[in-house]
Amino acid sequence: MPLRRSASCWGRNMPGSRSGTRPAAIFRRHRVDEVPQRKIAEEFGVSLSTVESDLRRAYRALAELKERMDEV
Repeated sequence: MPLRRSASCWGRNMPGSRSGTRPAAIFRRHRVDEVPQRKIAEEFGVSLSTVESDLRRAYRALAELKERMDEV
């Protein structure tokens, strides 16, 4: 079953992220491709703290998804 983004963490409430696409892309680069956060910041042209913030949002969205799935 594919994962769906949580609108509250990945969607509309994220200014400048085009509906959460940057946090999702940063999460994939870091967790799937195993690229260090500093390198990701260079690739995306953002600060290291922005990468860290986007990763926190991604982890929060995954935690919310897990909670919703556990309720079913």
